[in-house]
Amino acid sequence: MLSIVDYHYFQPDRYVDDGTNVDYLGMPEELFSFQAFRTEEECRQWLINHDYNPGDWAIHEYCNDDIEGVTLIDAGDNVIPKIEDFADDEIEDMLTDEVLFSAGSIDNLIQVRQSGESRNQFMVRVHELAEHEVNAAICGIEEANEYDFSFYGGNPDSEWYDGARDKAVRTVMRWMLDEYQEEA
Repeated sequence: MLSIVDYHYFQPDRYVDDGTNVDYLGMPEELFSFQAFRTEEECRQWLINHDYNPGDWAIHEYCNDDIEGVTLIDAGDNVIPKIEDFADDEIEDMLTDEVLFSAGSIDNLIQVRQSGESRNQFMVRVHELAEHEVNAAICGIEEANEYDFSFYGGNPDSEWYDGARDKAVRTVMRWMLDEYQEEA
């Protein structure tokens, strides 16, 4: 999950070094001043994709709100979707889809009460398993690096999944309890 750290991103800046002085000449004309890359490598690859020599460019690192309204793009000019633009029900769907994808099918998630296990113990175990699966889905989504999480970077009071996590856990619990068949 995202840790409480500063959020970093990168932009190229053409430079000329005469051995004494370094002059910066600005960004490539194809980029807007508010566009940046998640990694130095993506920035370097973007330069190569646009027929620039990466050796002619300094890659500057920026942090948090250094660039107002920053929009992240990838090496193929695709805008990285901002996670805060998704509604809680869409995030819940992302989480449950990730759980389902990891499990392979709902049938692989079904839990049965063990001998000697009380109903309460069983429900606690299923809840813990569902939480584990949803937490793994959160990590998987973050590690896939398909979304811009910068809005939440370094904020200890909220995370991108706060409004959807509990509902996702309840959905996964229903799957584990085999209650989805009753809904059909």
